[in-house]
Amino acid sequence: MLAQLTPDQLFDALAVRVDGPRCWHEHLVLELDLTDTGARYRLELRNGVLTHTVAAPGARADAVLHLPAAALPRIAGTVADPAALTAAGVVVDGDVGAVGRLLAALEAPDPGFAIVTP
Repeated sequence: MLAQLTPDQLFDALAVRVDGPRCWHEHLVLELDLTDTGARYRLELRNGVLTHTVAAPGARADAVLHLPAAALPRIAGTVADPAALTAAGVVVDGDVGAVGRLLAALEAPDPGFAIVTP
């Protein structure tokens, strides 16, 4: 199902999983360079909230992730160690630890969540 989401939808899905109180003091910026589409996105975790925008050229980022668009859904469930990221088709320039801090801020989804309650 994640593979069918647009990047914006995927980033929104990640944003609702952020544990705001736990990562309130965390501030990090990731830039995602989708190598096959040419799109660039900026993810910023600040004050317990994850936001995304189109990346502005030359903006500061803790890490830049270069990956094909098809690999984007896979990094949401990846442990952020260099081997796992490489296996997912991701090349990281900068602080790979920033990726780990972002993924650590996410709560696991509840597979029993009732979308519709009778």
